[in-house]
Amino acid sequence: MRLVTGDSLILSKALPSVSLIKGLASEEDRLLVVSDLISVHSIVEADTLTLDSLTSETSGSIHKFCTTAPFGKLKLTSLNLEGSSGRMQNTLLKLLETPYPSLKFVLFSNSAVLNTIESRSQVFWADFDYSTKKDSKSRVLEALKACISRDRLLLEKSMKYWDTDCHSSLLSWVIEARSGHSQLFDRSTLRGFYPILPYLENLLYALLNVDEARPRISDHAIILSLLEDLRG
Repeated sequence: MRLVTGDSLILSKALPSVSLIKGLASEEDRLLVVSDLISVHSIVEADTLTLDSLTSETSGSIHKFCTTAPFGKLKLTSLNLEGSSGRMQNTLLKLLETPYPSLKFVLFSNSAVLNTIESRSQVFWADFDYSTKKDSKSRVLEALKACISRDRLLLEKSMKYWDTDCHSSLLSWVIEARSGHSQLFDRSTLRGFYPILPYLENLLYALLNVDEARPRISDHAIILSLLEDLRG
């Protein structure tokens, strides 16, 4: 679990009633954290509410969500407090003061929040694994690991933010693995994916014929096909 430095076991074993996570700068990073929590705690989609701001409109959505019974064991509300006013945070405080046993809050903010909210929260600092600066090489290696482990869910997660840089890095990995000469990827990385080696020729041909206007869609189909081949 890639959640937070030192404290990841706390969040993976049991969610506090209110968690305040600091150190995440983008919506992408926050979504990755929430996705991990949903997966680890097997929370069903109908029991999750994810909001990127606290306004009078979203406050109403939170109250409505929190007062309905869960479909599973837990309900998770994730909310970005960055830029929210003290007045709006006070509306949230009323829910935090009398939480339902099955209801969990995950709050995000890099700036100061009301002392009354922070005092009711368990505070975590995000690990660098969630940095938006995660390079295309890391995303490629995650996708390849998902193929080897035959894990389609992990594959979908690793390709969620796939872009043209990822396509170029994947093509580089295939070329380097095929030739045995490392350049972008180190040699240990090239050796670590031996189950894929028999498929390199097909991968190279497919990647060289990708529609450059839609690299994510094309690469997704190629890598998904590889995962199915490895399953067989």
